[in-house]
Amino acid sequence: MISIKKNERGGFKPASIGYIYHVTKTNSMRPLQYNTQESVGQFLECLADMPTEVILNDPHLSSFIRGQAIQTANRIKIAEAVLCLMEQREAYEVCNKILKTYPELQVSSTSHL
Repeated sequence: MISIKKNERGGFKPASIGYIYHVTKTNSMRPLQYNTQESVGQFLECLADMPTEVILNDPHLSSFIRGQAIQTANRIKIAEAVLCLMEQREAYEVCNKILKTYPELQVSSTSHL
Protein backbone atom coordinates (compact mmCIF):
# COMPACT_ATOMS: atom_id res chain seq x y z
CA MET A 1 0.00 0.00 0.00
CA ILE A 2 1.26 3.48 -0.84
CA SER A 3 1.21 5.59 2.26
CA ILE A 4 1.20 9.35 1.77
CA LYS A 5 1.44 11.84 4.61
CA LYS A 6 2.19 15.53 5.07
CA ASN A 7 5.81 16.57 5.33
CA GLU A 8 7.35 19.49 7.24
CA ARG A 9 6.80 21.91 4.33
CA GLY A 10 3.06 21.21 4.22
CA GLY A 11 3.29 19.08 1.09
CA PHE A 12 2.69 15.37 0.82
CA LYS A 13 5.22 12.58 0.63
CA PRO A 14 5.02 8.81 0.49
CA ALA A 15 6.11 7.32 3.79
CA SER A 16 8.13 4.66 1.97
CA ILE A 17 10.58 7.07 0.33
CA GLY A 18 12.62 9.88 1.75
CA TYR A 19 12.96 13.45 0.61
CA ILE A 20 12.67 13.75 -3.14
CA TYR A 21 15.01 16.13 -4.95
CA HIS A 22 13.28 15.98 -8.30
CA VAL A 23 11.01 18.96 -8.98
CA THR A 24 8.19 18.37 -11.42
CA LYS A 25 7.32 21.01 -13.98
CA THR A 26 3.64 21.83 -13.59
CA ASN A 27 3.18 24.26 -16.47
CA SER A 28 2.47 21.47 -18.95
CA MET A 29 -0.34 19.97 -16.87
CA ARG A 30 -3.90 19.56 -18.05
CA PRO A 31 -6.29 22.34 -17.05
CA LEU A 32 -7.27 21.63 -13.46
CA GLN A 33 -10.85 21.87 -12.27
CA TYR A 34 -10.68 20.67 -8.65
CA ASN A 35 -7.05 21.18 -7.51
CA THR A 36 -4.45 23.91 -7.66
CA GLN A 37 -1.36 23.44 -9.79
CA GLU A 38 0.71 23.72 -6.64
CA SER A 39 -1.06 20.87 -4.85
CA VAL A 40 -0.90 18.58 -7.89
CA GLY A 41 2.73 19.57 -8.45
CA GLN A 42 3.53 18.53 -4.88
CA PHE A 43 1.71 15.23 -5.40
CA LEU A 44 3.68 14.58 -8.61
CA GLU A 45 6.92 15.53 -6.92
CA CYS A 46 6.28 13.09 -4.08
CA LEU A 47 5.80 10.18 -6.45
CA ALA A 48 8.48 11.18 -8.96
CA ASP A 49 10.91 8.41 -8.00
CA MET A 50 8.30 5.69 -7.55
CA PRO A 51 7.97 3.40 -10.59
CA THR A 52 4.61 3.44 -12.34
CA GLU A 53 4.24 -0.32 -11.89
CA VAL A 54 4.54 0.01 -8.11
CA ILE A 55 1.89 2.73 -8.07
CA LEU A 56 -0.49 0.78 -10.31
CA ASN A 57 -0.02 -2.44 -8.30
CA ASP A 58 -1.25 -0.76 -5.14
CA PRO A 59 -4.59 -2.49 -4.39
CA HIS A 60 -6.18 0.66 -2.96
CA LEU A 61 -5.30 2.73 -6.02
CA SER A 62 -6.55 -0.01 -8.36
CA SER A 63 -9.89 -0.04 -6.52
CA PHE A 64 -10.02 3.75 -6.59
CA ILE A 65 -9.44 3.90 -10.36
CA ARG A 66 -12.38 1.51 -10.79
CA GLY A 67 -14.55 3.78 -8.62
CA GLN A 68 -14.52 1.57 -5.57
CA ALA A 69 -13.17 2.28 -2.10
CA ILE A 70 -12.59 5.89 -1.05
CA GLN A 71 -15.89 7.57 -0.32
CA THR A 72 -14.80 11.05 0.64
CA ALA A 73 -15.56 14.60 -0.36
CA ASN A 74 -12.00 14.79 -1.75
CA ARG A 75 -12.53 11.80 -4.04
CA ILE A 76 -12.66 13.90 -7.22
CA LYS A 77 -9.57 15.88 -6.18
CA ILE A 78 -7.66 12.65 -5.67
CA ALA A 79 -8.86 11.32 -9.03
CA GLU A 80 -7.72 14.50 -10.79
CA ALA A 81 -4.27 14.31 -9.19
CA VAL A 82 -3.89 10.64 -10.14
CA LEU A 83 -5.05 11.47 -13.68
CA CYS A 84 -2.31 14.13 -13.95
CA LEU A 85 0.23 11.61 -12.66
CA MET A 86 -0.78 9.00 -15.22
CA GLU A 87 -0.81 11.57 -18.04
CA GLN A 88 2.69 12.66 -17.05
CA ARG A 89 3.84 9.03 -17.20
CA GLU A 90 2.02 8.47 -20.51
CA ALA A 91 -0.11 5.67 -19.02
CA TYR A 92 -3.01 6.53 -21.30
CA GLU A 93 -4.96 3.30 -20.78
CA VAL A 94 -5.11 4.14 -17.08
CA CYS A 95 -6.14 7.71 -17.95
CA ASN A 96 -9.03 6.33 -20.00
CA LYS A 97 -10.15 4.17 -17.06
CA ILE A 98 -10.03 7.18 -14.73
CA LEU A 99 -12.02 9.33 -17.16
CA LYS A 100 -14.65 6.60 -17.59
CA THR A 101 -14.95 6.24 -13.82
CA TYR A 102 -14.89 9.99 -13.13
CA PRO A 103 -16.44 11.62 -16.23
CA GLU A 104 -16.56 15.00 -14.50
CA LEU A 105 -12.78 15.19 -15.11
CA GLN A 106 -13.18 15.25 -18.86
CA VAL A 107 -12.06 18.56 -20.30
CA SER A 108 -13.78 19.85 -23.41
CA SER A 109 -11.58 21.16 -26.21
CA THR A 110 -12.90 24.68 -25.65
CA SER A 111 -12.41 24.78 -21.87
CA HIS A 112 -8.73 25.68 -22.03
CA LEU A 113 -8.69 28.12 -24.94
